[in-house]
Amino acid sequence: METTTSTYETAPQTQPGVWSVGMKGGLYTGLVFIVFSLITFLAELQQDSGLSTIFMVISFIVGIYLTHKAFKDQGNGFMSYGQGLGLGVVLGLVSGIIGSLFSVIYMTFIDETIIARQMEIARIQLEEQGMSDAQIEQAMEISEMMMSPVALFFIGILTYIVVSFIVSLIVSAFTKNTDPSVEF
Repeated sequence: METTTSTYETAPQTQPGVWSVGMKGGLYTGLVFIVFSLITFLAELQQDSGLSTIFMVISFIVGIYLTHKAFKDQGNGFMSYGQGLGLGVVLGLVSGIIGSLFSVIYMTFIDETIIARQMEIARIQLEEQGMSDAQIEQAMEISEMMMSPVALFFIGILTYIVVSFIVSLIVSAFTKNTDPSVEF
């Protein structure tokens, strides 16, 4: 009697898509930005640009690191530098849409006075700098255009993308794990 032995070959693990993993990371990071934005709006800390910048950079470092880790864990353990950059930019785009949309909704429907308060703070700062009334009026007109919901939305998205790209340049250098079998 002849016995056959079967060998089971496992299919090679495929690398997940940059878009799908980056979008998921962007969703989580965007939710973190919503919570932070809500706290800063309620505590009226939105004028503290240093706090916002530090929080944004730290959130992107953590979000991009975890997204890179998820990408490698779901795939074959490898991630090129370019894939790391792509993941960071997708994360920035998605979190930017989420965070900017929340901010615009909050400023337009929940607290309509927030823009007026920010404009008044800007006017006081310009007066303290010794600008003439004509210069202040011109600066306020430009600021008012920049504070429209549409402008805030697109400026917000652009800001998120640029910051996430810069952070990705650095984080990807540490998290990349290039597949040695892939020749360039």
